[in-house]
Amino acid sequence: MIRKGLLTGPLMLLAMPSVLCAQDTQPEGYWQGAAVHAGSNMPMSLRFLNDPPGVEVDVPSQGIFGRFARSRLEAGKLLISVGRYRLALEPDPETESLRGGMQRSDAANWSAEIEFLRVPDPGTPAVTREDFLVESEDGTELAGSLILPDSPGPHPGILFVQGRSYGSRYGHYYDAVAAARRGIAGLVFDGRGVGDSGGQRGRHTLQQRLDDALAALTYLREHDSIDRERVGLFGHSAGGWVIPVVAQHAEEPVSFLILHAGPVGTVAQQQGEVIVELSRRSGELSEELLGQAHDYQKRLIELAVEGAEWEQIAEHVSSAEGQPWAGEVDRPNEPGASDLGYFRRNPHDNRTALATFGGPILAVYGGDDYVVPPAPNVARLEELLGLAGNEDFETIVFPAAGHDLRVPEDEGPPYRWAGTPPGYYDRMLDWVRVRVGL
Repeated sequence: MIRKGLLTGPLMLLAMPSVLCAQDTQPEGYWQGAAVHAGSNMPMSLRFLNDPPGVEVDVPSQGIFGRFARSRLEAGKLLISVGRYRLALEPDPETESLRGGMQRSDAANWSAEIEFLRVPDPGTPAVTREDFLVESEDGTELAGSLILPDSPGPHPGILFVQGRSYGSRYGHYYDAVAAARRGIAGLVFDGRGVGDSGGQRGRHTLQQRLDDALAALTYLREHDSIDRERVGLFGHSAGGWVIPVVAQHAEEPVSFLILHAGPVGTVAQQQGEVIVELSRRSGELSEELLGQAHDYQKRLIELAVEGAEWEQIAEHVSSAEGQPWAGEVDRPNEPGASDLGYFRRNPHDNRTALATFGGPILAVYGGDDYVVPPAPNVARLEELLGLAGNEDFETIVFPAAGHDLRVPEDEGPPYRWAGTPPGYYDRMLDWVRVRVGL
C-alpha cells in the first residue's frame, strides 16, 4: 500500500508464529504463491496489513505493485478483490498454506486454483506518495502524484505522459511505483477534465498538452527530493509525439526519452499506417489497394490538420465512394466529426524535435501493434537520430504485445495469461538505471 506522506515499506519478520489464521481473523505477514489455470502459473504475493486492514498485492505480470485491496472473512474464507480477479482463500492445516480459487469478473466460467505459503518478508523497497496540484500556462490546475523511493535523495525521476485519451494518472501509476522501487521517482498526473484536474476532457489542444507536461516537468525538477539533472520523459502512444517536443522547449536538458508505443513522424503518417495494418490483417486487399487506402487516409488527416474547409474535405471523402477499400477508411459525413476536431487541435509532428535531441532514447514497441507498427516508426526514428548524430538509442520489440504493451490471453495450449511481456519492467527500467547512474 502506498499512502501520501507515509512510509509504507515492509518490515522483516524474524519469526513466523501463528502461520494460519483463526476463522475470525485475517492472516499476518507476507505470503508468496501463484494462480494456476490450465497448467500455467501467474505468480502473486500478499502482504497483510493492520492499519488500515487489508492486503498489499503484487502481481508483476499484471503491472500491479503494492496495490491495496480490501479483504473480508466470510464463512471461514478470506475474500480479496484485485481488479477483475476475485480470490477466495482458506487455511490448509496439512500444508500450512492458504489455498482456494480465483475467478474473473469478466468471464463467468473462468477459474484458477491458487495457493500461498508464508515466507520471510523479502524487504521490498518502500515508496511514498505525495499528491500535488500544479498550474498550467493557461491557469488550469492539474492534479497528480509523485511516487518516491523511501530512501535518501536526491533521486532521478521520470515524468509519465499519457496517450491520446489524456486520461487518469492511474494509467501509469503502477509504472511509477515499479520505477520508485528501483530508485527512480515517478510522476503521474490526471489529464484535463479527468480525476482532480481542471479543464474539459476531450477538448485539449496540442499546445495545452505541451504546456501541461512542461508544468509537471518543472514541478518534478524543483522538488527537494529530485536531482533535476537526472530527469527524463516517458510518453505512451500520442505521448510519444508530445515528449520530444517538451524536451525541445524545456529550459534545461532532458536526461532521456522513452517512446512507449510512440509514433515517429506526423499524425497523418500514423493514421495512414493504421489503415494499412488493420486492412492487411483481413487479407482482402492487394498491396496496391492498401497503398491507395493509405494515401486517402493520410490526405484526409492532412486536410484536417491544415484547417481545410468542409467542402474540400467532403470532396476528398467522396473520392472513396465505390472503392474496394472504402469500408476500411474514415469517411466523415459532417464538419463536426469528432476525429476531425481532434486532429485540428492536435497536429502532432515530432520530427524536428527528434532530429535535434542529443540524449539517450529508448523506443519500446509491441510486435503485434497495428496502431503504431514498429517497422516504419523505428526506420523513421533511426533516420531522424542520424540527422542529430545521436547514436545513444535502443529499440525493444516485444513480439506478442499490442499497442498497450501487453500480451493478450491465449487459450493455447499452453495457456498464456494476459499481462506484461516477460522482462518488460526489468528491461525498460534497467535501461533507465544505467542512464541515470544507478
